[in-house]
Amino acid sequence: MNRTITITGVGQASVKPDQIVITLALETIDTDYEKTMQLAATAITAMNEAVHSIGFGEKDLKTTHFHIDTHYENYRDKNNDYKRRFVGYKCQHNLKLAFAYDTAHLSRVLTALAKTKIYPEITIAFTVKDQTAVSEQLLLYATENARQKATILARAAGA
Repeated sequence: MNRTITITGVGQASVKPDQIVITLALETIDTDYEKTMQLAATAITAMNEAVHSIGFGEKDLKTTHFHIDTHYENYRDKNNDYKRRFVGYKCQHNLKLAFAYDTAHLSRVLTALAKTKIYPEITIAFTVKDQTAVSEQLLLYATENARQKATILARAAGA
């Protein structure tokens, strides 16, 4: 009779970040569609000029999300009933800029972006560029952990 033991391994890895990723969330809204798109284009141009001014290439600032839709707000009328009114067209545009881990360079990027007067919502992430290597390392640790557990359980079970 075959006996089977199922083991789960746990792996843990600690890696220093080697990359900084800045995400910029831009939002424009206007009652006129053309004006909304024009405002969005102006914001993108300003972001591109800012990053180019500190040495980034034309393709370094990448779009990760672009969406335009109608935008409404809810309100209560004089009878206290809920109503909706058209506010305008809202354009959401997310951009990503990734570069080697360098806090001095990060400071230059943030300063250049602040000078644009666009004020996007900024998210900064300190990441690892080669995520595959980290995943492989985790799998190796988890497999070794599972093997050790399986050896102990098999010995204890007399298998």
